[in-house]
Amino acid sequence: MPDNRPNSERSLDRSRLLLAALLLAGLSGCDAGPKKRPSSYAGLPLGASLPALEAVGWVNGEAPTAEDLKGKVVVVDAWAYWCGPCRREAPHLVELHDKFKDRGVVFLGLTEEGEPTLDRSKAFLSETGITWPNGYGAVQALRELKVAAYPTVLVFDREGSVVWNRDSDVELDTAIEQALTTKQ
Repeated sequence: MPDNRPNSERSLDRSRLLLAALLLAGLSGCDAGPKKRPSSYAGLPLGASLPALEAVGWVNGEAPTAEDLKGKVVVVDAWAYWCGPCRREAPHLVELHDKFKDRGVVFLGLTEEGEPTLDRSKAFLSETGITWPNGYGAVQALRELKVAAYPTVLVFDREGSVVWNRDSDVELDTAIEQALTTKQ
């Protein structure tokens, strides 16, 4: 049966359909899952150096300085408040933070979301129990970390080199433990 409605009504329906599809994609997740994804989603490759972690602002703490991170194992979590897999992965990260925080491991979060959505980002952190410093408006830092999907987690050793990304063959907690036991 032909659609005799004006073009503007048909266009509005297509726009609503596209919006609904985007919303469903956001609710179901923002990547292929927390384990294995295409290599382009892994973030910086193994051996790459930790870039400056600049952000518009920070919540749950101050911006880390190079001195704060010197000699520490650094876990960087790239996330977004609207990301389903980020929410699902958060309890594991909180568990790891609690396990390693007193052993020379620094957890840092980064989101590209800025001040207009800061309340939503803060709510995400509160709801998930994330208490470590998180930079918002961290567009450049995320670009330098080669973040192409959320969540992306990277582990840097005491020398500031990537020792774990999504392409790694070991589990995240094992990688942190190994980074701690490697001599400087």
